[in-house]
Amino acid sequence: MKRTSLFWLFFWSALGLSILCGLGIWQLVRLAEKREYLAELDQRIAAPPVSLAEALRRSQAGEDAEFLKLSATGKFAPASLYKQATFKGGPGWQVLTLFTSDDGIAVLVDRGTIPEALRQAQPQ
Repeated sequence: MKRTSLFWLFFWSALGLSILCGLGIWQLVRLAEKREYLAELDQRIAAPPVSLAEALRRSQAGEDAEFLKLSATGKFAPASLYKQATFKGGPGWQVLTLFTSDDGIAVLVDRGTIPEALRQAQPQ
């Protein structure tokens, strides 16, 4: 082989190897971030529930209120909002209902997804 051919073979091999090493390091950093996130999520799931007012206060103070367990008493509105979704691979509806707590705090609650047949059986 010519000397220049060996140079380019070495050059492209070194470039490819450095790219692959960089991607491997990126994956390890991403793994550490994911483990940290999952540990925080497990901690929030195991924590006792907080009131809706306390969660709202935390959110307004700029704290992360995602995945907090909530405890609230109040009433759901009689009507729901239906948004198209899939249910077990078929047509369905995502049910969203307004909830008003005894403290007067109103929030929209995602009550899950139902199949098309149940939506048609619901009164309008």
